[in-house]
Amino acid sequence: DVRGSLPGVIYSAESRDFAELFFHVHVGDQFQELFRSVVSLPASVDSRREVCIHPYGDPLGQECRWLEFVSQPLQQPQIRSQWTLGHSECEGCNERGLEGFMVNLNPVRWFNGLNTKMEVTAFAFETGVMIGVALLLIILCLKCIVPLCCCLKWTFKPVTYRGKAKEKKIVFEKF
Repeated sequence: DVRGSLPGVIYSAESRDFAELFFHVHVGDQFQELFRSVVSLPASVDSRREVCIHPYGDPLGQECRWLEFVSQPLQQPQIRSQWTLGHSECEGCNERGLEGFMVNLNPVRWFNGLNTKMEVTAFAFETGVMIGVALLLIILCLKCIVPLCCCLKWTFKPVTYRGKAKEKKIVFEKF
């Protein structure tokens, strides 16, 4: 009667000089009738091999047997589709429209569900962070992006000529 995880080794020769594969097998569970342990072997394993298994902490309790290699394709588990097609019992429950958007704009609804001091504190902190980010974006636009656009507007202004047709003067716009 064995329970737990057993480490195992697969050897290709009796000398046990070279371990071809190390694995762990879980045995003695209540699910033993439902599940089998499957050890994936590399493609190089195609003949008889020596398989040794021992309990953790007791390498002297090692049991070894020569086993024939039998290749069987794994069965694909039959999983029923999780999605079913049909009509729901609640018509329009998943629809989103202007009414649903307008309901969330009502400030009274923002405070529904705030029952403890911790929730109120978290709400206040999140609101403060959102206001701070909004102010930071406004300041960034007003102090950096708008002046940069104004500067670029003057930089790309076309050169105008004034004067008579024979005598052309180039006039540059001042900043």
